[in-house]
Amino acid sequence: MAIRRNGLWGVLAVVAGALWLGLTLGVFPPGLADVIVRGGLPAVLIAVGLGALLRGRLPFSGAIALVLTGAVVVNVALVAYSSRAGEARTDQRVPVNVPLDADVTLVTIDLGTLATDVQITLDETVGRAVVGEFVGSTESLLTADVQAAGALATLTLREVQPNAIQRLEAVGRGVLTLRVPAGVGLDLALQAAQGTVVLNLDGAQLERLNLDLLRGDAIVTLPSYQPQSASQADAPANGTLIVRDGGITISVPDDVGARFELDRAGSALLPQYDERVYNYLVGDVLESRDYDAEAVKLRYAVIAPRGQIRITETVR
Repeated sequence: MAIRRNGLWGVLAVVAGALWLGLTLGVFPPGLADVIVRGGLPAVLIAVGLGALLRGRLPFSGAIALVLTGAVVVNVALVAYSSRAGEARTDQRVPVNVPLDADVTLVTIDLGTLATDVQITLDETVGRAVVGEFVGSTESLLTADVQAAGALATLTLREVQPNAIQRLEAVGRGVLTLRVPAGVGLDLALQAAQGTVVLNLDGAQLERLNLDLLRGDAIVTLPSYQPQSASQADAPANGTLIVRDGGITISVPDDVGARFELDRAGSALLPQYDERVYNYLVGDVLESRDYDAEAVKLRYAVIAPRGQIRITETVR
C-alpha cells in the first residue's frame, strides 16, 4: 500500500520558522510584525483544520488549505483595520507655531492630510503667526517646512505615515486645527484623503482657495473680501472646491456676489440654494441675482460628483 503524504505540516513548519526568525531578528517593520504576532497562531490553527477537513476529499488539499487560510486572514485583518479607522486617536499632540515676519503680506499654506479632520479658522488673537495642533496616532507624522522671501511666506504641512502597515492598536483618525492671522493675505491649498474639513474663513483676506477632499464632507465659510493679488485679478476663478465622495456646504456673506460653476458628474442630487438669492443658469451655474451690482465678486468651481452641494448665506 502506498503511503499518502501530506506536505502541509512541512510547509507550515518552514513558514512558522521563517517568521519566528524574522521577528527575533527584527527584520519586519513594526506594523507587519504586529500583524504576524496577532494572526500567526490563528492562521496555523485554520490551516491545520482546513487541511484535516479537505484531506482525501480534494486533490492538492494542502495547497488549497493554505490559499483559503491566506484569504481568511487577509479579510479578517481588513475588517479589523476598517473597524478602527473611524476611531479618534489622541496618542500624540504636535503643536504648530509659525511666526510671520513684519514685512510678510501673503502667506501660502500648502496642506496635505490623510485620515484627519481639518479645522481652519481666522483668529485675531494669534498676532502675526499661524498656530495650531495636530492630535492623532503615533503612526502619523506631521512635517512642516517654512520658506520666506520678502513679502511672501510659504508654509508646507504634510501628514505622513512612515510604516506601510500600521500597528492595529494605533489605527485611527486624527484632528488638525489651524488658526490663521487677520490682516495678512491667505492662499490656501488643501489636499485631504479622508475626514471632515471645516474652513471658517470669515474675515480673512482670502486671495485663493483650493480644496481637494477624497472622502468626507466639507463646510466652507467665505469672507467678504475681494482678492487683490495680481495673479487673481484676471483669473477665471478664485479657486476650485472638490469633494470627490461627500457633500459640501458653502456659506457666502450676504454682501458678496458669488458665482459657482458646478460639476456634479451627472449626479441626480440637485444643488440646494435660496432661489431668492441665486439664479440657476444653463450649464449648471449658480450666480447671485445681484452679482454685477456687488462690490465683492467671488467665483469658484465646485466639483461634487457623489454628494450634496449646498449654498447658504451668512447674514451680516
